[in-house]
Amino acid sequence: MANLRAVRLFEVDDLKDFIVIAGPNGSGKSCVFDAIRLLKSVYGGYQADEYMQWFGEFAINPQDRTAIRAMFRDLNEPVEIAATIEFSQTEREFLIANAADLVWPLAWQRATGQRMDHWSFNRMAIATQLAQHRDAVQALIDEITNKLVAALNNNEEHQLLVAITPDSNLDIQECVPAEVSFQAYEPQHLGVIEYHSAQRAYPRQALQGINLDAREFENQRRTQSLYNWQAKYQNVKTELASGYLRTLISAESGDAPEASEDLNETLKELFRTFFPDKEYEGVRPERGGSLAFPVRVGDGAVHDIDDLSSGEKEILYGYLRLRNSIPRGSVILLDEPELHLNPSLLQGFADFYYRHLGVAQGNQLWLVTHSDTLLRQAIGNSNYRVYHMLTATTSTGNQASEVVLDDDVERVVVDLVGDLAAYRPHAKLVILEGASEDAFDEKFIRRLFPDFSKRVNLVSAGSKRRVRSLYAALNETVSQVGIANRFFAIVDKDAEIYVPPEGHTQEFTWDVYHVENFLLVPSAIREACATLSGSELFSSDDEVMVALKTQAAELLDRLTLERIQAEVNEQIVTAINVKGSPDTNGVAQSLLPSITASAGRIAAVVAASTEEALTQRAAEVRSELATALDTDEWTRAFPGRLILKRFVGAHLGGVAYEPFRNVVLDKLAMSEHRPESMKSILDQILAA
Repeated sequence: MANLRAVRLFEVDDLKDFIVIAGPNGSGKSCVFDAIRLLKSVYGGYQADEYMQWFGEFAINPQDRTAIRAMFRDLNEPVEIAATIEFSQTEREFLIANAADLVWPLAWQRATGQRMDHWSFNRMAIATQLAQHRDAVQALIDEITNKLVAALNNNEEHQLLVAITPDSNLDIQECVPAEVSFQAYEPQHLGVIEYHSAQRAYPRQALQGINLDAREFENQRRTQSLYNWQAKYQNVKTELASGYLRTLISAESGDAPEASEDLNETLKELFRTFFPDKEYEGVRPERGGSLAFPVRVGDGAVHDIDDLSSGEKEILYGYLRLRNSIPRGSVILLDEPELHLNPSLLQGFADFYYRHLGVAQGNQLWLVTHSDTLLRQAIGNSNYRVYHMLTATTSTGNQASEVVLDDDVERVVVDLVGDLAAYRPHAKLVILEGASEDAFDEKFIRRLFPDFSKRVNLVSAGSKRRVRSLYAALNETVSQVGIANRFFAIVDKDAEIYVPPEGHTQEFTWDVYHVENFLLVPSAIREACATLSGSELFSSDDEVMVALKTQAAELLDRLTLERIQAEVNEQIVTAINVKGSPDTNGVAQSLLPSITASAGRIAAVVAASTEEALTQRAAEVRSELATALDTDEWTRAFPGRLILKRFVGAHLGGVAYEPFRNVVLDKLAMSEHRPESMKSILDQILAA
């Protein structure tokens, strides 16, 4: 598929019976389902001109060249949808055996120009016209039948291609088997395509309009298969009642109904599977001629099936509709099945659908999901194909990438990312400071650099030491297998003097004390103060800078002490270097020289750390910091987190620091502020 709405290019192949598509909002996941529906409807509809319903769903008039522009991502390129389909042996046999009857509507339509579908086609209704067109119709029947039989006998796979140009030209690659099968709603013999939108609702229902006509019941399913999907779940009670009455009639007439026809038994099975603490008792006749649909809970209380929660209805009504309306050999498109469901209900959901709707019925299931729980059940399972979609703006090629956990490194990355719905297969991993519950560094990048965030996997690993340790371990692992430019680390500068070890070329440091230093933007802070206080606390940006600088100045002595502490500590730690020869038999003799040497180096550091020397060094550091205060350098060299905390305490009584910090970030994002030094590092990572 290419150039349809949010999709530039989507290509998948070698598909299994269960396909799962994940990815960020706006990446075009639902467009994949829209493309499948349009492809099917263009080749043949269960209703006449079915493809017009597709355009109507998106409020597009295909004859209006201005309106049709809405379906194109690039107005200079055509929309292209291509697919390969296969028929089972029983489907091929049915198509060949019933070819003459199945192609009648197509032949009539081509001979007369009258739009017709197989379901509604009736030769009696056209008897007066048939004499006039009989020869032309029969010739077309013979021609189409011969092509159909030849194609089915000579090919296992059949190619479909639809192209729509921006000036409304529609080109269709001929595929007679698709044209015949896609317009013939014969669910007992031919697989169908069934679509379930993410916009599902389960209102309370009144029992009404029970219809025992099996054909009418099937007709409702036909018209709701790909379109009119809002009505799929609107008549569940009526469907249960109809099934109940048909079962009674069959029993009285001596016919044994097929098990699949008893919807109430199906619903009981679902309760036993998903809600063992509840029991659906089936349809119950009541005095006065009405029917009840009781559900018994654990304590013995009884309530109506309408009183189930939205999550319970999602499981029960959704699966009920699928189980009882989908024949074998079909394609089921299910958008966001996790709606209304908590993670506990989703446990085993994918496997349950695969067993009961996929393998058991010979169907192919397509799922679009944002659920981490569902994805964890699917990824790594050989029964599934899982694809992650990037947005068209962050992908230069195929937006779909298969998620395959075929090596230990990728499994580690998945575990680090945590949320599989946000995981980007084989993308770069950027490790940041910050605990996972706060992860402000990650939040900062996502808000101010959303394009970067969409192209990489961001992970918050905790302290600076943990970030560096994790990066070192991952970098060493991938270096051994020849993978480069996969893992990156970014930490705060703080007050340390640090040189990355040799080979750690992808370890970066912000050029400011804390990442919060990037928040020291007076206009954003001024707006945040006004938002949180409800009044203008500062009359100008300069006034804000004065207030911030005042708080920074009060940190002068504290920062001097921390700098001297860090320097002396570094000298002492560096002085310790204990090691011995691995080839020696005498451990003590091997270690003592290095221990003695280390003690000597430590003694030298202690001897040099006199009161006079420490006082002189403190004066130098304090002078350096004071100089920074006289310039704009203090906004980089002083700890932004501490400055802002003190600022909030001094000017916004009753407001916590975290909400203030988040509001400032919001203001920066709204103004599209991009710190240049931060952008430089992120650009280097993307370019690596």
